[in-house]
Amino acid sequence: MGLVFIIALAGIAVWRAAVWRRSGRPDSLRWAFARYLLGCVAVAAGLCSAALWGIGTVTGNLEDRCRAALDEARYVPVTLVTEDGTVVGRQYIGFDSGYDYTDFMSPGEARMYSLLTDPFFAACLYPGICALCVAVTSALFYRRRLKAPLETLDAAAGRITAGDLDFTVAVPGRDEMARLGTSFETMRAALAEANRTLWRTLEDERRVQAAFAHDLRTPLTVLRGYDEFLLKYADTVPPEKLHATLETMHGSLERLESYTARMGHVRRLEALELHRAPADLPALCAGLAAEGEALCTAAGKRFALTGAAGTFGLDEDLVREVFGNLAANAARHAAGAVTAAVVAAADGSTLTLTVADDGPGFSAAALAHAADAFWQSETVPDAARQEHFGLGLYICAVLCRKHGGALTLANGEDGGAMVTATFAGA
Repeated sequence: MGLVFIIALAGIAVWRAAVWRRSGRPDSLRWAFARYLLGCVAVAAGLCSAALWGIGTVTGNLEDRCRAALDEARYVPVTLVTEDGTVVGRQYIGFDSGYDYTDFMSPGEARMYSLLTDPFFAACLYPGICALCVAVTSALFYRRRLKAPLETLDAAAGRITAGDLDFTVAVPGRDEMARLGTSFETMRAALAEANRTLWRTLEDERRVQAAFAHDLRTPLTVLRGYDEFLLKYADTVPPEKLHATLETMHGSLERLESYTARMGHVRRLEALELHRAPADLPALCAGLAAEGEALCTAAGKRFALTGAAGTFGLDEDLVREVFGNLAANAARHAAGAVTAAVVAAADGSTLTLTVADDGPGFSAAALAHAADAFWQSETVPDAARQEHFGLGLYICAVLCRKHGGALTLANGEDGGAMVTATFAGA
């Protein structure tokens, strides 16, 4: 009966494990532990059956060996005779000899027999075997299914706490521990990306502050020089010279005001919140075309835009600001024409805005630094430097990053600059 029970439990365990593996569904620690327990029950039943069989065999052998000696002690042979003394038969007469099996065993055998036939020993042996199987099963389950994942997650938590995010959390399997490992990896990746974003923000802020301080020196130096000049020679300077000096100082003050306002706009970009919404691309492209046409017409250049159809989830105001900066830059540097194109990915993942001109294109230095804050080429005339601060492409780069995209600078195959802005979809 015990053997049948063991085979039945083992078959159930194997069948359940096979069905679960073929299903392809995520595993479960609950079912995994249930399988371990099924194995535990099967092993416990086998051990209890083996113990029962072993005890029965040992005690049976001892009893069989001692039974003959016990019979000799309990039965006395009697000869049956008639009155004339003729023997007619022989018979054994039994009586209580006061002996038992242990009287015919060695001391060691007697102790063992008493122990094996003690009901208290049986009451402790079989529950003890079951408890041992449960303990061994639990230890194996912990060692095989829990220990390694927990150590991996503990080490990952320690590294994250220490600020080390340059690693991956990998917990093999399909159970809850594996899914927890995936959640840890997702959290680590999000923290790493947040750290990279924060680092880029701080680096951009540092560059902006350095460039801002550098570019403020020129108008401040001019104002200081003329201020000292007027303090010394105001009474002796001719009216014409005094008027020209004041006009120069006024121009420097206007530049400082414009520069400060532009700087404030750059700082506000870091706190900008996106407001994505489904946008009608034909209507958006029509608005961009009108704005590009106005900018290029004012600069005496031609403009053409290739639009896109459908809808796309984006922040229209942000896209319009990027386009305005790119179109204004292109209109300044174009020889005669500016072209633009809007392309939406079929899966709605990205929107690409490309603005190109037929001007001289980007220099090698411009390709590397034109999107940096306040960067201007050495070949830019001083008049243009006074009017433009080198923030247009930097603002576009920041806005593209805010929208999950990027800004790319290149030169066209036929010459001229080409700037591509990408925006991630909602």
